Amino acid sequence: RLSRFPNRCLSVSGPMWPVGDSGEGHQITLWLCGHNAWHGQIWNVPEHGQGSISWAREPDKCMDAGRVNKDEKLEAKLQIWACQPDTFRGPNQQFLYIQKEKNLFHNTHHKATVNCSEDSWPSRLDGETCGECKVPVQLTDDGPMSCYGYCHSIGRPCISAHSAEHGCGLQNESSRIKCLTQLRDDHAVCECGDKFMRGNYGSLTEFWIDEGLIRKRVQEMSNNFGIKEFQFEYAFEGFSNPPNVSNDEWKCKMQNRPVYLATLKAAVEEVRSVEGRSWFAVHAAAVDRGDMELIAGQWSMPPEDVVEKLASQYFEVTDMRRLQQALDSNNRSSLRRFSARSLSEEVDIDTTQEQTYEELCGCDVGTDGVQPEHDPESRLMDIVNLNAAWAIKVVPRWAKF
Repeated sequence: RLSRFPNRCLSVSGPMWPVGDSGEGHQITLWLCGHNAWHGQIWNVPEHGQGSISWAREPDKCMDAGRVNKDEKLEAKLQIWACQPDTFRGPNQQFLYIQKEKNLFHNTHHKATVNCSEDSWPSRLDGETCGECKVPVQLTDDGPMSCYGYCHSIGRPCISAHSAEHGCGLQNESSRIKCLTQLRDDHAVCECGDKFMRGNYGSLTEFWIDEGLIRKRVQEMSNNFGIKEFQFEYAFEGFSNPPNVSNDEWKCKMQNRPVYLATLKAAVEEVRSVEGRSWFAVHAAAVDRGDMELIAGQWSMPPEDVVEKLASQYFEVTDMRRLQQALDSNNRSSLRRFSARSLSEEVDIDTTQEQTYEELCGCDVGTDGVQPEHDPESRLMDIVNLNAAWAIKVVPRWAKF
């Protein structure tokens, strides 16, 4: 299916499509899904993610990219052709098949990853359990009338639902129903996910401090402010690629902040201990300056616009510094040193010699040159247009990290 128009499917074309047969060399085109599908829209895909894609109706014919290099032009036209893996056509019939979850765009919840404690769930038929986080329930007018309603009544999302005549019943594709399907005075098997998280949002920005302090901060944020969603700012290294986890430390290109892997891991562990979630924040549209290989095929913002339009949003600290320059230099110095002393007391650093914040962390928060003003050649990043093709290109590398 075409993601943008999911009612269009890859189809084998022919002189009389969709009525007649298709011979070798006919193009593969887009057609309404399900319209005479057996004659051109059902495909055998490679079992292990890479290989040939054959036509289900005539499995001796394969999807073929033979026209891609015709006359050394990138015409990018797919066609149907006899499967010939051992000939010169073989490489043109090899494809990568990225398998997705069956309900990728319909169910954004994941199966439960913690103890479900089904024994405490109400309205279970005969106290039965049909599997992890899956129970048979009686749906009534007086209570939840669907698995969606049942799961939400116990503070969880609905993952799947099956109709059942009694108890756990026989659960298969034919018995599957939608979570929102109402079954008044009937039985259903409801599978519920992790408990909904109810908490506030907060950010961690200093991953150069020791592990004990980062754990202390997570606990205080959770206990004192009810924070359960923790966003990790300034934890990345560059904009194009994730950090190399074989390194013990790296420096974030934003303000040159040090990041210690041990501190990062400690923060993740502590967030889990308070039953929260940690979010690794990256700039989705940003790439390293001049990374033409990654930018290839994408619209990118002119360098001068990157500096002019984004500097005030991404580099507010420089604007604050320019404002402070209008203040008395002694007062400004005292203010910065006071901030550094407060932190140093928390991390038990010797303050016999007064240190500024940037001297403590080894970063460029308070120094000139973080984002050179009106200098496109010294910009920290390039910016591309967000679209589906870009997401498919960059999201997997960060997800793997």
